[in-house]
Amino acid sequence: INCFNEFINTFSSKKIVKKIIIDLYNNGKKNYVDNFNNLKKDIKKYNIKLESKFHTSQLTSAKDFALMDLFKEKYNSKIITYQHGHGQGLSEYHDYIKFLKETSYSDLNHVFSKNGKEYNSNNNSFSISKTVVSKFYYPYNKTLTKLNSYNNNFDIVYFSPWHMNGINHSLYNYGINDFEKIKIESKLIKNYLSKTNYKILIKKYPYDSQKYNSENYIKNLVANYKNLTFYNKTLKYPEFYQKKQIILLFGCSSTFGYLASFHNPIIMVNLKNYFPVKKKLEEHFKKSIFLVNHDDQDYKRLLQKLVSDKKYIYEEWEKKTIYREMFYKKFLGIY
Repeated sequence: INCFNEFINTFSSKKIVKKIIIDLYNNGKKNYVDNFNNLKKDIKKYNIKLESKFHTSQLTSAKDFALMDLFKEKYNSKIITYQHGHGQGLSEYHDYIKFLKETSYSDLNHVFSKNGKEYNSNNNSFSISKTVVSKFYYPYNKTLTKLNSYNNNFDIVYFSPWHMNGINHSLYNYGINDFEKIKIESKLIKNYLSKTNYKILIKKYPYDSQKYNSENYIKNLVANYKNLTFYNKTLKYPEFYQKKQIILLFGCSSTFGYLASFHNPIIMVNLKNYFPVKKKLEEHFKKSIFLVNHDDQDYKRLLQKLVSDKKYIYEEWEKKTIYREMFYKKFLGIY
């Protein structure tokens, strides 16, 4: 708990803050121990051999880490991890969660670019693993992509990054609360997407269970506009992919690396409190895709232009091709 002293001392009610931190720590520790003991009982039914390798791309909960530690302790397993998303080290947020990154707990870690290897090897003081560069894999089936089995055609697909925390927090917590998420998304829909003449798909974040009774707010809001369609089922992008379809997203999260592999025009809204792009890389992004800083004075005009003028998007996207190819290759491992 002493490592939190500097943080605690910034508050006037130090005792209350300290108590909250201690409670969170104790709850987290109990959650981990309970999961470890339960998994230890359940795992007996499986015929797992000694020194079996443990493969994963990302651990996000106390249960995940309990399972990994159980494999280490019971089976003397080597932990082999694979880079989650392709944008390793592109966001300021990655520097804040180094102790949770793949190289911080694995024996061997696969990344998709030289940039990813350099970031893990040189910038993560918590790193304990050997990092190797693996060939980039396309996270979709090209044949299914060409078939485009989704019946409706959309000009723009907005990939919502928001899943509500509720009371069940992931170990990956962000500087943005549930209320702010709904507020930001509501403004995007009301002030920009609903005012275009284009057909737009609002794609909800996958694998997210409902946390609140009122969580259907965005779904109900979208229903008011004829040009918008809300989709909240598990759906891979290739199922409604179209060439030159415009992609819109918030933040430089793992979703960006996945969507970049389709080589479609990307509009990224850069937020200070959700996977912000590193300052030194902003120009690289602006020369490669359409990066819009949420807090800039020109934000409203620029975003309105981008979601309302496909001709402009396509022309500018072509101009960025050479630089984008170099950027994708160096930082994402996408050729």
